[in-house]
Amino acid sequence: GVDPLFTEKLSTVAKPWILTRFAGAFGPPIAEWSLARIIEHERSFAASALDQKRKEWAGSRNAVTQYRYLSSLTLAVMGCGDIGRGMVTAAVGFGMKTIAYGKSPRIAKDIDGLDEYTQDLETALQAGDYIVSVLPSTNETRGLLSNETLAAAAKANGGKCPVFLNVGRGDVIEESSIISALDKEYISAAILDV
Repeated sequence: GVDPLFTEKLSTVAKPWILTRFAGAFGPPIAEWSLARIIEHERSFAASALDQKRKEWAGSRNAVTQYRYLSSLTLAVMGCGDIGRGMVTAAVGFGMKTIAYGKSPRIAKDIDGLDEYTQDLETALQAGDYIVSVLPSTNETRGLLSNETLAAAAKANGGKCPVFLNVGRGDVIEESSIISALDKEYISAAILDV
């Protein structure tokens, strides 16, 4: 990210360059990475890899045979920029239901394949089997998912806890809040790129 360029110390220094954004390039690769992690989690690839390392046949049979098809799952996407739209497109390709959260008033038909759009954070958190944050670091998003915010995720679906992925900026949630959400079973796992 460019955050280090805007520190108080550097903000007063004349910059001999123009800063621009590189939009539209990261949606597909980040979506691929995220969906690969979702498949890896659902299919318990880590347990299979451990079996291989131990030279055991199906020692993790229970773990690797208890999975859900992506087409039966809902992906809640936090953020609707280029990356969020890429996430929706990729998830729809696997038949997933999609809900997106954003701050701007939009309608679902503006995002190809999106099933639902909401400006209500709790609604989005409760809808997802997987919650993926692709949120940028802004004054509005810093700490947005911190503290007890993820408690809303466990309230729906009979207390079924979703998996949280963060591929957006890291400051949307504090590490201690992730640990607390795992301990309190608001989420069942955290998959972090940041």
